[in-house]
Amino acid sequence: MTTPTDIFDIGPFGWPPNLVPSADLHATEWLQDPARWKRWDAGKMALPGRVIPLGYTHYFRINHPAWKTVLSKPGMKWYEVIERRVSWKEVAAWGGKSLEDVAFFTDIVPDAAMIPADAPFDQRPYRLSPEVFHLLEPALAALTATPYSTWVSFWDGGRWNNANLPAILDDRTRPDYPQRQQQRQALLQQIQTVPRWAPPGWAPGGRPYWLAHGPVGAVYDLARGIYKAEPNFWWPDDRAWCLSTEIDFDFTLIGTNEEGARRLLAISDLEIYAVNAD
Repeated sequence: MTTPTDIFDIGPFGWPPNLVPSADLHATEWLQDPARWKRWDAGKMALPGRVIPLGYTHYFRINHPAWKTVLSKPGMKWYEVIERRVSWKEVAAWGGKSLEDVAFFTDIVPDAAMIPADAPFDQRPYRLSPEVFHLLEPALAALTATPYSTWVSFWDGGRWNNANLPAILDDRTRPDYPQRQQQRQALLQQIQTVPRWAPPGWAPGGRPYWLAHGPVGAVYDLARGIYKAEPNFWWPDDRAWCLSTEIDFDFTLIGTNEEGARRLLAISDLEIYAVNAD
């Protein structure tokens, strides 16, 4: 049972203690196999083999939700603000468009456009969100024989060079706040020491990633907590599924098997649909 303030008690300083940075790049060898990837072509939207590895029988796309503020008052803490998820389908209907003609959210509402006052959202999509990870968690755990052993990989972007976001979002009234910040800095130093990896020729110039290891549930805790971090690649030991989020895209891809397809499509309140592997 989660509560609005238990996010501060995810581990001793806001990071799930069962999600551990790892130097074991053997776990990524299958993702570094050139046979699992196609040549990157920015003009094509056949995403399997370009954003997520080949080898699965079924691929699905989950659109990152837009958001509508339901309750926000002066003096409210950030975690007290209430927002609701808004599907692309709802926004497309408002914009008089069909999702069949939409690849990115900007195909509905261009980036340069102001958000109209009558729009059903007031924040554009920016991440998969803890709410969606919470919906996915039971299905992903049931699909793998190794739910307590998954590999979580993060793009080596600027956020891993400092602890600013969790420091800002943490409860500064806690007497242990200085110690928590020291522990966050120690984690960052540990992250800097683990080796990086990248899929071969996956994107222009390639992108380095670092690796962590932990159970399925740790990803939900990381997303909902003060780190607000989400994986760019995520898979269990037995590779029953693989999740991929490209940093510049506003949707996430999942590759899986027939049973995975059945379970994922059975999740209500999830904007998910199949994508072709061709």
